[in-house]
Amino acid sequence: PYTIISGVVIITGFFEGLTLFGASALAIYKGNTSARYFLAGFSCYAIGLLIFGFKNFGLLSLNFYTDYSIHFGAALQVTLLSFALGSKLKDFKR
Repeated sequence: PYTIISGVVIITGFFEGLTLFGASALAIYKGNTSARYFLAGFSCYAIGLLIFGFKNFGLLSLNFYTDYSIHFGAALQVTLLSFALGSKLKDFKR
């Protein structure tokens, strides 16, 4: 049961990532300035997830950076999302 659920979660997460990437790219194309921050933040988190996954599959060695790559990506994402919020508030003031 664990392997089945794990596979479903991985596949669902992959399609969620594609959807978020596509939606943010479309928002950037339409001129939304805060979508750039979102895309950058989401990309940082996705890269952190990839590094962590590669570490778990044995493709990367275990060290401090690979072990905490998800946390680094999430911290960068939160920072960039705060910039996106500031950009959106700046747009609302206009």
